[in-house]
Amino acid sequence: MKINISNKVPPARALEAFVVAVESDSFEAAANRLNRGKDTFSKQILQLEEHVGAKLLIRATRGLSQKTKLTPEGLVYYERARQAVKLLAPDLPGDPVPKIFEAPDFDVALKEADQDIQEFWEKSSKLDFDYSLDDNPTKRQLRDRSLFFVKKGGEWFFHFVGPLAPIATVITWEVCKNLVGKNASRCIYTGAYSAYDYEVSKVFNKVHATGKPSISRIEAHLRTPDGQLSHEGYSRIAVPGTMDGVDVVVIRTVIHDWIPFSQLTDTISVPMEMSMLSRIGKLASQFFNAWKKTKGYWEELELQEFHDRLLLVRQLPGPIGTLKIVHIGDNHGSVKQFGELWKKETKDEIFTDDPLGSDYNSGTQLGYNEVFSEDKPRLDLICANGSLAAGHEEKVAYFRLLVRVVLEDGEPGVANMVFRVKRFADAIDPETCVEELLSGPDVE
Repeated sequence: MKINISNKVPPARALEAFVVAVESDSFEAAANRLNRGKDTFSKQILQLEEHVGAKLLIRATRGLSQKTKLTPEGLVYYERARQAVKLLAPDLPGDPVPKIFEAPDFDVALKEADQDIQEFWEKSSKLDFDYSLDDNPTKRQLRDRSLFFVKKGGEWFFHFVGPLAPIATVITWEVCKNLVGKNASRCIYTGAYSAYDYEVSKVFNKVHATGKPSISRIEAHLRTPDGQLSHEGYSRIAVPGTMDGVDVVVIRTVIHDWIPFSQLTDTISVPMEMSMLSRIGKLASQFFNAWKKTKGYWEELELQEFHDRLLLVRQLPGPIGTLKIVHIGDNHGSVKQFGELWKKETKDEIFTDDPLGSDYNSGTQLGYNEVFSEDKPRLDLICANGSLAAGHEEKVAYFRLLVRVVLEDGEPGVANMVFRVKRFADAIDPETCVEELLSGPDVE
């Protein structure tokens, strides 16, 4: 599998075309989504393949309407290209790619959902999901706080926007009242392809096709009407319904936060001396000794004993700093803090050190890059005073050990083990919290 790693930046429009082609039902649908002609769209895909020196897509023999498939090279390059979409040139406006965590079990998620979502489901069920524009007070209440979408020609469009829907408090009602009739997978300000709008509207097809509801949590970084970059975390329920005889998908959201980047508190990573391991605890020393004995070979038996306590990342092809989480042990410190759902959502996540990444990832990733490049273990004190994940606003401190390992395929990875995780009620002072962490019980 050979991909040409060129110093030249890939053509932005070709890169965008490739990503949308992979994520659409067909070349034709992808070309329509970007408002480009079929011939132009195909040429842009060929242009990208020439740039990387490999065939990325398998074209169907029965025309552009057939589902597109990736070659092995395309599968590798797609991971890289998808991250690059959010850094496209200014002439291709688009919002950063959001993180969408869909609950695998609707009934379980509903029991744990916000009260507003539970009430929406209960009232909608009693109305048989009919939201017609009549004088029924319950229907009016549901309509006023929800978004309604209708499918036309394979695309989703805004059908009705409730004046009290949470989105109106974010982008203003002046913008919202003009959304009816607009394409829901395009930027609401420019009408151009938008990674954010495209991703969050994907669930419409699933709900529409299966007739089943969906609950998810979404973390995104968006542009507000005044051009500021803001961080949004919200829960969302999507249900199939009708409005005056028209089949619709209805969305009710509960916003958890809407935080300008300038107000996000820092995540601090403080390098520590390796001699601290003995003070941190027995487990830390045991793992470090096993790593040295096995020379970092991930599949060695002595290291396998610690797999259930480790988080493992590997680098993806492309710019340094593009990492993928490929393993999270059941007893890793983060699983203990955030639970099994967090583990399922985070496994296979890709994160980079670009400024659009989360505050937490940006604050902790430097250590990974250093261990990858210098092949030296690293011990850090992590003080997180802000947003760790969608729905998680935490003040947490802990010790983190990073070591470089050799994976089964011979490629490098970095293993992460955390120790003495502790939540704080107030902002954390790294000058004083070390002794506070060490003075507590060694829960490991």
